[in-house]
Amino acid sequence: MNPIPNSRLVIDHWSLVIVSLFIALSVLYGATIPIFETPDANGHYAYIHELTEGRGLPVQGTPSGERVAGYVASHPPLYYALCAALTFWNDEDVDRQDWAWRNPYHAMGYPGSVANKNYLIHTPAERFPWHGTPLTMHIARLVSTVLGLIAVVATYGIALELFPDRRWLALGAASLTAFNPMFIFIAARVSNDAAVAAFGSLVVWGAVRLAVRGLSRWGLALTGAALGLATLSKLSGLTLAPALALALLFDTLRTWRQHPQVSPCRRSRLVIGHWSLVILTALAVSGWWFVRNQYLYGELMGTHAWLSHTATVRPEPIGFFEVIPQLQGLEMSYWAMFGWFNVAVAPWMYRFWWALVRLAMVGLVVLVLMDQWGRLSSLPPRQARKPAPRTAGLVTLAVAFLLVFGSVWRFIMIVLGSQGRYLAPVIAAISIFLMLGLSRLVPRRWTPGLAVFLGGASLALALISLFVFILPAYATPEVVQESDLPEEMKRFDLTFEGTPIQLLGGSIEADIVHPGEPAPVSLYWRALEQPQKDLVAFVQVLGRDFEPIAGVDCYPGRGTFPPTLWQPGLIYRDRYALPLAADAQSPAIAALHAGLRSQGGDQRAATLPSGEPAPDLILLDLVPLRPVEPLSADVAFPVGARLDEAITLVGYDLSPFAIRHSPFLTITLVWRAEEVPDADYTVFVHLVDQGGALVAQADHPPLEGAYRTSFWAPGDVVRDPYRLAVDAGQPQGLPLLPCDCTLLVGMYDPRTGDRRPAYDGLGARFENDAIVAGGVTLQ
Repeated sequence: MNPIPNSRLVIDHWSLVIVSLFIALSVLYGATIPIFETPDANGHYAYIHELTEGRGLPVQGTPSGERVAGYVASHPPLYYALCAALTFWNDEDVDRQDWAWRNPYHAMGYPGSVANKNYLIHTPAERFPWHGTPLTMHIARLVSTVLGLIAVVATYGIALELFPDRRWLALGAASLTAFNPMFIFIAARVSNDAAVAAFGSLVVWGAVRLAVRGLSRWGLALTGAALGLATLSKLSGLTLAPALALALLFDTLRTWRQHPQVSPCRRSRLVIGHWSLVILTALAVSGWWFVRNQYLYGELMGTHAWLSHTATVRPEPIGFFEVIPQLQGLEMSYWAMFGWFNVAVAPWMYRFWWALVRLAMVGLVVLVLMDQWGRLSSLPPRQARKPAPRTAGLVTLAVAFLLVFGSVWRFIMIVLGSQGRYLAPVIAAISIFLMLGLSRLVPRRWTPGLAVFLGGASLALALISLFVFILPAYATPEVVQESDLPEEMKRFDLTFEGTPIQLLGGSIEADIVHPGEPAPVSLYWRALEQPQKDLVAFVQVLGRDFEPIAGVDCYPGRGTFPPTLWQPGLIYRDRYALPLAADAQSPAIAALHAGLRSQGGDQRAATLPSGEPAPDLILLDLVPLRPVEPLSADVAFPVGARLDEAITLVGYDLSPFAIRHSPFLTITLVWRAEEVPDADYTVFVHLVDQGGALVAQADHPPLEGAYRTSFWAPGDVVRDPYRLAVDAGQPQGLPLLPCDCTLLVGMYDPRTGDRRPAYDGLGARFENDAIVAGGVTLQ
């Protein structure tokens, strides 16, 4: 029979460390993340409040269903009843409006948003010591933490059930559950996901033990009850029922083989008793919920009522294979996607988890193809057909995962969005398979080191997720002193019409910015007296032709700090990281533009400290916008002349030209900066005939002022086009054709008219400081 060694839940100092750290992290997450900044938190809270008010379970299509906010009213009640039982004594009415202050620009479901991560505007009423609604929320979060702890312990227990002689494998699997940043987030928020994770893990634990060695009557009853509790937590808990049925089937086969001396009739009664005990206890716990659904909605599951109140239902289900592109979001959000699916972590963290999963998959393939094949090939044919106890447990575990994963796949076909939290019922299975696959790729003696590495890395990533990404998303602007303002920042002290709000100035906090990369920006606000209106800030970075290449509209503080919360006289530093458009034309000058407007309204006019009206377009700061890769300096017509020591005219390109088709000639000059020019120069491009008469000309700053020379840096290559009208100024409108002309190029200071000294490649100075670039024949 190849029996598996007897197993028991071994509690040692390492398992206690994992449990303690999980509790500490969950409490830390729960205490520091603002309330209602988790998916559907408003609906989950409203469900709890409905119960604490004594109004019973919400019903879709009635006022109670509307109060609970959409589809949440269709959820089974277990989690909410637990929370209500612990918070019914708390008076929540005193501050109901404080949590109803919505951010009108909330970026729900957009992880790339640079602001507006917050669903609500958070006030001092939420600060510790908590009372009213915040107290209810934090108590409910602690309920989630306890439920999350059950899932962590179950992960450890399932792994020991399968591998009682590999304690470090079990510890590694438990740490992958305990220190998964997203699971900590689940265990620190108000949501029924923690409940289905807890009771789903208990169902899987019972099913695996049943498949491996069998259960006592009490064990069978408790496993059936766990299935009922998982179903009463979230309907996805019922998805585990077939996995439990498979475990019962393994138990049936084992019972039939282990008792050949017992009559078939008695063995049948024993098997039927096992099945009946599980089914009846599950129905005793959760059956009433299906009866209620049938009575209220005419269906056992209540799914149609749920879908009819879900705003994200697809107009038409997508195809089976169309789900595949959605799996990336599912995997990312299994590890880390916070807020209302809009707070992501660093790409390198996702790459780490991606590699972890792929390596584990390789290890599992090796395990199945090599280890199991080797075992089966070494056994007699009849014995090889009998599933080993551990194999039965692993198959049960895999089926549980596949059932939930398949239900999530189907869910994505029907509903927009793919969130990793939907896999919560089988987080234990996922962690065990990850650890099992990874451990197969290293020598067995390295398993303790692997477990410590995975636990330590996961713990570090959980802390990074909280302190580097989650909390900064909801941080209000820091208060600074006048002496803290950047010395190089130009002061404007703009006061906006109808408000006491001043914008002292702003800066792009980088010497250079590039297309496709974030531009760090700071604005400095001050209220002269208490604002009475919550105006919206607009922050833009402008590129060529003053076209916006980045921008956001939000309350100051990236959406967290409306002006009515400000304290008069304080200066607030408002920081942003605005991603510049990847197709922004460069080189150019990036200009910072900001101000205030009413919600959905026009820009508020501003006045200068002198009392004069400020221009509509005020450029608070200017920095070079340079291409990520330097432009090519290849030219068709090389020149190699210099303007003093600062600028080289590398050469030029000439567009095909036939005057009979068009009177315009396009010449693209290619400059290279050798030093930083000391002024903003204007370029002159003259086309003269053999007699020195001017045939055509163009005078303007490089790139028509879009990239002035004072912003150039050594190594900059600037491709600078000029359009010459060759018929301009001619008595007959056109020059006598064909016409051999000379191209003269140079720069001058527009303030004085003085030309920049021009030299050829040998150091000889050009006459009139006009570079003789070459000849051009007009025909």
